[in-house]
Amino acid sequence: GSMSASDTDESDGESLVDQGEYAWRLDASAVSPVPAHYPLDARGTRRLVLGPAAGGGKAAGDGKAAGGGVTVDLVSRRISSACQAMSVYGRFDDGVPSAGLATMEQVEMDVTLYYEDGRDENGGGGNGGSPSRVLLVEVQRRNGCPVTF
Repeated sequence: GSMSASDTDESDGESLVDQGEYAWRLDASAVSPVPAHYPLDARGTRRLVLGPAAGGGKAAGDGKAAGGGVTVDLVSRRISSACQAMSVYGRFDDGVPSAGLATMEQVEMDVTLYYEDGRDENGGGGNGGSPSRVLLVEVQRRNGCPVTF
């Protein structure tokens, strides 16, 4: 199908799969900080610096670079787009910051988005407010062969 303007990220040359109503458009207010005493696996977690709220959905580099307007919506659309491109089944809800995924090889995993803790209540953003937040994307394999996927 053809790409629509809302599903194309022109700043880094990456095109998202046109998913129409099936895209995961996660509401940023649904994402919460990492729970206290929750051990994140460094191998399965990626750290993305979100840009200013007025970023307009444009990303810097591959989404791992600081600033540039990476948004929760863009990250969630990238996840659902990649799943569709790789034929990975996903159960996405725009109001829930986690999704269950399953590959054709019966590998099951969960992807969950968190905000990095230490922003407001822990005195974070030492420059008089925090102009950007950090989004953590965690993927955990729940079942299936680790070599397969």
